[in-house]
Amino acid sequence: MLPAETEGSIVHVDLHEPRGREAWAQEQLLRVVESLGARPEAVFVGRARLERVLAPVAAELGIRIERVEKLVCVRAARDSLSAYLDGGG
Repeated sequence: MLPAETEGSIVHVDLHEPRGREAWAQEQLLRVVESLGARPEAVFVGRARLERVLAPVAAELGIRIERVEKLVCVRAARDSLSAYLDGGG
């Protein structure tokens, strides 16, 4: 059973075209770790497919990938962006 939700920090956001998405996601994980200058203990994802894609790279780096039902930080960021774009921020 997946944890209902988790709290944490969003350390990186980027968008990409669907073609080549798997390699791109792995590259993004490597870039984030490099830019942080540290390895996180865990990376939380909301989708099983992303969990599978990131697992090999994360294992090499000693990072756990955990899938959760709700990513609280993403929901909060989405709400904040929506409020800003609606003129309330």
